[in-house]
Amino acid sequence: MIRKYRGTLLILILGLAVCMFSGCNSQDYNKATELMQNGDYVQALELFEHLEDYKDSADQALACRYAIASNYYEKNYYDEALQLFTSLGDYQDSSNMVKECQLCIASAMLDEEKYDEAVAILEPIKSFKNADTLLQKANKQIMLRDYADVFEALEQSAWFCNGGTINSSDCITFDNGWATVIHYFVDGNGIHKDSPASCSVSVNESAIVLKGSDYRIIPYKLSGKDLTLTNYLSDQQIDKAFQGCWHCLSLSYTLGHLLCEAEYAIQLNHGNVISENAAPVYGAYDGSYYYYGPYEGTYTLDCGVIKSSCFINEEWFFLVGDDGKPILTHYMTNCTPIAELPGENGYSF
Repeated sequence: MIRKYRGTLLILILGLAVCMFSGCNSQDYNKATELMQNGDYVQALELFEHLEDYKDSADQALACRYAIASNYYEKNYYDEALQLFTSLGDYQDSSNMVKECQLCIASAMLDEEKYDEAVAILEPIKSFKNADTLLQKANKQIMLRDYADVFEALEQSAWFCNGGTINSSDCITFDNGWATVIHYFVDGNGIHKDSPASCSVSVNESAIVLKGSDYRIIPYKLSGKDLTLTNYLSDQQIDKAFQGCWHCLSLSYTLGHLLCEAEYAIQLNHGNVISENAAPVYGAYDGSYYYYGPYEGTYTLDCGVIKSSCFINEEWFFLVGDDGKPILTHYMTNCTPIAELPGENGYSF
């Protein structure tokens, strides 16, 4: 009897313990549910994780973890949100939110000029939303940093090359990783310029690449601060080549007959200019002529034009020949060097 009684008592005690434990789980579950409904996801998560397999506690714990991660994301705590969303695996849209966090973190790194770190984050997700655009921006900034000496040298000058015909050239200027290309040609009416074309620029160890409507590859060499572009001349190089005196004989014909002639001369001297010209007195047979000048002032080179306030009109221009050499022109007539300006009494017709 005593043994039977003890067995019955043990069963009753165990049953009571189960009921008490079940009652505790029920209370904790209800409390966790209430906390979750009130937005206290952290404490609710602690209770649900403690309950382990009780009812749907495991699923509710995931829901709490997701809600906490979402709150972090909405408050711009992207690192914390990323950690939680990553731990959630494929729960709801957690894998997508991982990329959202990475995108935001990379964008902040770009603002902080941490370009290498941004690239490391963006490269694996470059097909996600605007990640590829940010990646290109980061890579461009890295290029601008790594080739800063090349870009600095490029931006110090305008660059010129032959434009494909004897009377045309291209002018290229660089600014912060972009290039502006202007094609121009010169004729008897002066200079004519096409609309500027804007191109993005990339640089590697041996070439400058313009990408866009005017794609081109330009080999280069940089020695110290001296930059040389193959088949291109800087405005400083062109100006240096033009120092001294130049002249040309301009002839105008109508129906095969000489209509008029005139000789033009110019002296360029490190920013200062003197120009003059002469034309014969028609009807006179003693070689007499009209002399105009000298006109003096300062000058600059500007996209194919020698600009000066002493010129009434734009009339002096420059091109780059197909041999890569600069050409000074008066309208479309090429000039040749002379020792000195002829002066008022130095012309002969």
